[in-house]
Amino acid sequence: MYKRLDDSGPGRLRWRDLRRAFASQLVMVGIPLSTDRELIVHKDIKTTLRYAHLAPQGLRFAVECLHA
Repeated sequence: MYKRLDDSGPGRLRWRDLRRAFASQLVMVGIPLSTDRELIVHKDIKTTLRYAHLAPQGLRFAVECLHA
């Protein structure tokens, strides 16, 4: 389905691996999932939500706002 970046052997890096790494890094540095979705060009937010677990600080911040 996806062409490997380097066809010289099994287990090499694929384009989707780079895409996933990019999406993960965005979430881990605090970029909102909606922005991540636009940059990655996911048609459905459900696809982007699989990265939500990488942003626990966002959940903590949301709860702390209630106690402020």
